[in-house]
Amino acid sequence: LKTNTEISCLSQASLQTNPDISVFLDKSFPDDISTKIGNLGEIYFPGTESNGNSIMRLQVKVTKDGSLFHFLYGTGVQFVCERSGTRAWGIWCKPYGPQDVALYLLGPILGFMLRLRGITCLHASSIVVGNEALAILGPSGAGKSTLAAEFAASGYAVLGDDLLPIREAKNIFEAVSGYPRLKLWPDTRSNIAWDTTSLPQLTENWDKRYLDLEEQGLGFGPGCIPLSALYILDQGTACDAALKINEVKPTAAVPVLAINTYRTELLDKRMRAEEFSFLGRLVNQVPVRRICGYRSVAALADIRKRIIDDFQQIQCRRPR
Repeated sequence: LKTNTEISCLSQASLQTNPDISVFLDKSFPDDISTKIGNLGEIYFPGTESNGNSIMRLQVKVTKDGSLFHFLYGTGVQFVCERSGTRAWGIWCKPYGPQDVALYLLGPILGFMLRLRGITCLHASSIVVGNEALAILGPSGAGKSTLAAEFAASGYAVLGDDLLPIREAKNIFEAVSGYPRLKLWPDTRSNIAWDTTSLPQLTENWDKRYLDLEEQGLGFGPGCIPLSALYILDQGTACDAALKINEVKPTAAVPVLAINTYRTELLDKRMRAEEFSFLGRLVNQVPVRRICGYRSVAALADIRKRIIDDFQQIQCRRPR
């Protein structure tokens, strides 16, 4: 990744001189980009709202020549991405600034660009256990990041939060690291080692907080690590249900994972077909588990211990 503007959560060492993706953040688009998006074609993705909040509205259009995608958010933040997934341009308007735009970049925009590059991404947090990784999947608000913070407080390295790219090579699937922050809502009821209300805000325009793993002396695992298990947080479980971790058979796992891929709503038919093929190969190599009743457990430590116990059993049963 290479940017023209410093992004606080990315170290300069991670900004490559020969990047896969180049990003340009400014108050306005370059003239040639403005001219191209002035010739927009059909709506690729219609405007939608999340929880009735117009700020979350998103509309995506494609230029008539098909080379550029134009993202327009309800906040006024805009991005243009090349279909090749190699360059992107982002702009903002008051009261937002470059760090606000960076949040869109490192989440939905980068996730979509990776999909354009043929890389499937899961909506997941990932943890390093020994020399292997496990992923915790679930929709927004399910508790992925909070559970990842519990793992971090217990000495486990975090590989990434929210956006998890998966790399495939010779029947081995690897989890690719993100950046050393966990995004957490301020909630004093969370049973983790920090009062999340005292953590710094992501930006002054958003109440969500962040836990800087490196500043707190916590583990962060940069690089690519073999992915050995997928754990899905089941929000449909009754609140009084006992905590259980159940195996999900490969045939049932594919549609469940498809719901939890990143930017799944923006896939075209070709990308969707490639995703299902990839997920089919993934679930035949990597065990999938469903965590039921996790909301009834008072201490996140109980969930962490159960996941580690199950993960170790998976490792023991693996053919040598």
